[in-house]
Amino acid sequence: MYIHTIQNKVNSNNNIVFLHGNSSSSKVFQAAIEADLPYNMLAFDLPGHGLSEFSENINGYSFDNYKNVSLAQIKQLKGDVILVGNSLGGHIVIEIAEKVPNLKGIIIMGTAPVKSPLNLEEAITLNEALPVFMTENPSDADINKAMKIGTYQKKVNELLVNDFQQADGKIRAAIALDFTHERLGNEYKMFQQLHCPKMIIQGRQEPTVNALYLHELAKKSAAELVYLEACGHYPSIEQPKQFIQLLKNFSQTCFNEASHSQSAK
Repeated sequence: MYIHTIQNKVNSNNNIVFLHGNSSSSKVFQAAIEADLPYNMLAFDLPGHGLSEFSENINGYSFDNYKNVSLAQIKQLKGDVILVGNSLGGHIVIEIAEKVPNLKGIIIMGTAPVKSPLNLEEAITLNEALPVFMTENPSDADINKAMKIGTYQKKVNELLVNDFQQADGKIRAAIALDFTHERLGNEYKMFQQLHCPKMIIQGRQEPTVNALYLHELAKKSAAELVYLEACGHYPSIEQPKQFIQLLKNFSQTCFNEASHSQSAK
């Protein structure tokens, strides 16, 4: 299956990999990839999203297959890795982290790591946008309304709406099935047990992820929780300058720690 990628390639053994959300695309990380950071950076469209190939059946859009596709892309890289996930991408990051060679850090945003049994009422705040992301063929009016709810910076909505309309609607049906059948793992516990630097980025106007839930998780996980003002569900495009600065600082810490550790050996 063809997977569309966007990346910069520099002479570095340090890699940053970005995973986008449900009915989104790698375009939400374009500014970060084009930023002047001295690392190899890779983003890719999950199957059925962006310019990647559509699956012939709904199983190609399962959470398990998305994890497999993501790992296959990541394992082609050489050197140390930081994973960055937005929304659905954050769930994938948490669940594949232990299988990523040379993982040095993770960043999640717009993601509520769930527990098992599934605890959506605790982890998220219900709103009118959520059903749209679980509906195979919502109306254009519903899509536009969902994006208005999901963002604070409305200038990004055209990109998000275009990505949503370009994505295969069966993606959302598959995701709804995965949640209905509780096919996600205990991500809350997984996140806590990861032995690498962890950052949670939360838009101050995030409409879906419960801020108090993340606050408690951060305390229990030794994770850095950072709030971005005037920002909703998509920090990388709503506040790109602040996001890139956070990414730069976090990466310097993670990769420098890795270099020091290797030198000590």
